[in-house]
Amino acid sequence: MDTLSLLKDLSQVRRYQLAQIDGLSIERRTVIPQGFRNHLHWQLGHIVAETDNFLFNLTGKQELPTIFRCYFANGTSPKEWAGDPPSWEELTNLLLSQCHHVRHAFESGNCESTLPLAHHLYHEWCHAGIINAMTKLV
Repeated sequence: MDTLSLLKDLSQVRRYQLAQIDGLSIERRTVIPQGFRNHLHWQLGHIVAETDNFLFNLTGKQELPTIFRCYFANGTSPKEWAGDPPSWEELTNLLLSQCHHVRHAFESGNCESTLPLAHHLYHEWCHAGIINAMTKLV
């Protein structure tokens, strides 16, 4: 697998996700559609938190505060949130900036194989599909 192609794909899925949520009202971002455990705000946070975990596995450094995992890790739900999660604006900014961090990790030789990136991309596209479905339901 070509690293450059996979990195371009990561940017593409992030742009797709941002296009899906562009212009959504605060109310629509936090509606949990019937049959779902989470809402769009959680989806974005989850993608950001999982990418930080992915980067940690490559570089050994956590970029984001632990609070991201508390709110957005697998198995969490906004129904259980105590306090305010990272803001929508922070999450959307991180969606784009993390692409640069992933690129840097690969350019720095922190990963010998592209397989982890391919797996991460699969996860991202799955969530892009969920985001697409949710935006139609809220």
